[in-house]
Amino acid sequence: MPRVSTLRAIMPRPSVTFPYDGALHDVDRQLLANGITTEFHGVTLSWEGGLRGEAYAERMFAALDRMRHIMGARHYVHLRFETHHIDGVDTARQWIRDGRVRFVALNDHLPSMARRLGDDRKLLQYADRAECDLDTFQERIRRAMGAADSVADARDRERQLLARSVDMLTAAASAGRESLEAVEALHFTNRVWTALVEDLGSSDNALPKELRANLISVGLWLLREAEDIRQGRTDSFDSLIEVSQIIRDGLQ
Repeated sequence: MPRVSTLRAIMPRPSVTFPYDGALHDVDRQLLANGITTEFHGVTLSWEGGLRGEAYAERMFAALDRMRHIMGARHYVHLRFETHHIDGVDTARQWIRDGRVRFVALNDHLPSMARRLGDDRKLLQYADRAECDLDTFQERIRRAMGAADSVADARDRERQLLARSVDMLTAAASAGRESLEAVEALHFTNRVWTALVEDLGSSDNALPKELRANLISVGLWLLREAEDIRQGRTDSFDSLIEVSQIIRDGLQ
């Protein structure tokens, strides 16, 4: 499938930035030319700041609001929230309540950043993206590390999401494939596993490579199984529920 990068349209190379409206208009034309009618623009809200900070996200929201009536494709926002960004939680919640965000993924790049402490050459690249000097960026890393103890464990968050997915799938199985419960359960399960597979495929994920590969395989199978139910190729939720329960219980 063709990939259209909004970030590259806005910033084709470091320190070169095009106006958001023009970049979005160009992306919209590329999407339609490739037969793509829906785009989720990745927007990051992170403790890093700069390009991954609130100000840049607000620019994207504002540009989408200005341009929506003249663009041919449907444009939504996929929020990538850094889990240790304590100060950004209320902001992210408000964006979600306001309907500005349609999809949320929880990222955790802090461990890989922390391992870079002492590698000034690499951290300078991150500092440039964060629009600050090296000392300031190192302080942001340390502040995020200090906040780590107040952030819920990632496994617990994932277990809660999977537990909710299992509950919704169980209710859907009782109500039937064509029920509203089934539509909502399959949509939620798709969102959860799409985000988990994306995170597992990231080079920043700290899990062992073999375990990540196995979990990705399971996740892709679950996504295919959910799609089979949605398309009416099967009416049974049993396998989807059983495997989801196994993964959920393995996170306890």
